Amino acid sequence: LGMLTNLKELYLFDNHLQTLPPELGTLHQLRTIGIEGNPLEAYLKNMVQNGGTVSLITHLRDSCPAPAPPPERMWRILQSDAERKAQEADPTTETLSVLCYNILCERAATERMYGYTPSWALAWDYRKELILTEIMNYDADILCLQEVDVAQYEDYFLTHLSAQDYEGVYSPKTKAHTMEESQRRVVDGCAIFYKASK
Repeated sequence: LGMLTNLKELYLFDNHLQTLPPELGTLHQLRTIGIEGNPLEAYLKNMVQNGGTVSLITHLRDSCPAPAPPPERMWRILQSDAERKAQEADPTTETLSVLCYNILCERAATERMYGYTPSWALAWDYRKELILTEIMNYDADILCLQEVDVAQYEDYFLTHLSAQDYEGVYSPKTKAHTMEESQRRVVDGCAIFYKASK
């Protein structure tokens, strides 16, 4: 279904369907669904009759269960074994790690942009802890985060990451310099955190 997100009409007449899978909710541009002639559960029929196709698709999309965690990342080692061994043997070698991550600020995570995604999965309250956990698990020396708005930086990331030995700097998009303070808080930008101990 993921490849059919632009589908506008879907006719399922007389197919002996008793229920519809939540994955149909990814068809966010569907405007007409034909379900007549199926022994569907009453609440699904009522939803289509009372709220139309959009109501049904929204319900199915938002009732999708949380997906299984993704598989572990497959890392590509760019250093040869000989280079790595020479580096480990050299006591003067200093290394650092850098993580770059686009967190998709709350203002950009809209149903209009990501209509195939359940609304609960787009919600900042759901995503922020997953993002922070992912970032902290890598324990990088430098974190470069994009699409961070001022409130996320000040109220969430700076608070949590400073407890893990990080200091940070924030740079909003340049348009923030021409706005009033209240509007400035919703402009996103880049946040860079670094391990203070390094």
